Amino acid sequence: MRITSVVRNDPMHVKFVIEDGSTSYVNALRRIIISDILTPAIHRVDIQCNETDFVPEALAHQIGMVGVRVPESVEKAEFVLDLHNKSSCVQKIYARDLVAKNTDVKIVHPDTLLGYIAPGQRLRLVAHTQWGTVRQHAKWTCCHCTFSYVPKVSVHQSRSLSSADVHDARRMCPNDVFDIEDGALIAARPEQCSFCGECTSLPYVKEGVDVLVDTQPGVFLFEVESYGTFTASQILQKATQILDQRLAAVAQRVDRDLPKLPQTPPTSPAEGLHSVLRTQGMSQ
Repeated sequence: MRITSVVRNDPMHVKFVIEDGSTSYVNALRRIIISDILTPAIHRVDIQCNETDFVPEALAHQIGMVGVRVPESVEKAEFVLDLHNKSSCVQKIYARDLVAKNTDVKIVHPDTLLGYIAPGQRLRLVAHTQWGTVRQHAKWTCCHCTFSYVPKVSVHQSRSLSSADVHDARRMCPNDVFDIEDGALIAARPEQCSFCGECTSLPYVKEGVDVLVDTQPGVFLFEVESYGTFTASQILQKATQILDQRLAAVAQRVDRDLPKLPQTPPTSPAEGLHSVLRTQGMSQ
């Protein structure tokens, strides 16, 4: 498996093409990324004073979904929110009002609106972080991850079409895959194809234009969009390490637990059965 091209390479968002891969391996990597990456999140909220209209349970849930960035060396971190609205106007409560005791701990999106505090009201709480995975709760989600097959789009014209017909055929695609070159329809952006089938179904395909859409075996478009706790590169590194560890554990179990069968294939089903029985000491 190899990465052949990078479509997008931002710190928090990467998209690249994988070739010589298998659906099983790519999907295993995706599932690890969305469910097994150890991520920090606010897990416990101690509300010490609440004169607002917030229901305590709803307030704790709201704060628990605020994304945080915590160094891996810090097992637990604390945020303090202490507000007293002494003005005569309603004030907004933002995620940045959560002040970390450790300077290395940050709020991912400090401008997130949490609610409102009325004049004269007070709100004080202490929020504690904990590391966990999505298998425990959705608040430990670190990114969005997906993969798709890379489409192969080809256009065959059996005869020349009028300019109006070519432009009409180009507009049949909702994802702007096609373009016009020298009066003919071409698949200029096949990576944007979503396999919707509009270009291959009547009445959109004009007579004389044959559009074929297929997948490329072993070629995938893989995408990771981080929510801010880690960079996309860090997420991929963590996921590949987890996958390598699990594959190594499976290989060890195979070597230890499976019988040592003959290296040459049997000439008949009966010989194969006898080989298994002999390996397990059951043959007579």
